[in-house]
Amino acid sequence: RNARLTGIAIGALYVSRYLRTWALADTWTILDDIDLAIHEAGHMVFTPLGEFMMILGGSLFQILVPAVFVGYFARRKDWYGASVLLFWLGQSCFNLSYYIADARAQVLPLLSDDPATHDWTWLLIQTDQLHHDTAIGHAVRVTGLLLFVTAVIGGVRTALYSDVDPPVSFAPSRPIVTRTRRS
Repeated sequence: RNARLTGIAIGALYVSRYLRTWALADTWTILDDIDLAIHEAGHMVFTPLGEFMMILGGSLFQILVPAVFVGYFARRKDWYGASVLLFWLGQSCFNLSYYIADARAQVLPLLSDDPATHDWTWLLIQTDQLHHDTAIGHAVRVTGLLLFVTAVIGGVRTALYSDVDPPVSFAPSRPIVTRTRRS
């Protein structure tokens, strides 16, 4: 119980850096490096779906990967694990929100020095929403905040009121049934 509460406290301290720099992209952590790698991989994953999806795919994959992990632990009813991973999902939303809000200003450093490679400038121009870049970024940031709050509440609740951890098993959740052909 104490270890779980300590884990949630560490997670809350970690994300508090993002809350202190609410509107600024002044925070860069190890998870941001991981998000960047996942983001760039997302462009490749979504390339077969056309140019729009390839460019959106970086941001989409950056959100989908931690969401899949949250879903995995939730499916196993490991609510503490799901709560811990919600921190990552919330942090990824914060990371993405800065990028979206930067679409017009283009002051964030990019991997390329070419401002024409800013995903969200291109995406918002294509959808005629460039003038809403900061509002969309803010909405994604608020989503990240809600995920942080959910992670803390869920983690503390699980740490305090759950006496049983889910079984650690790599076996299928249902028995494997094989059918044989009768002669």
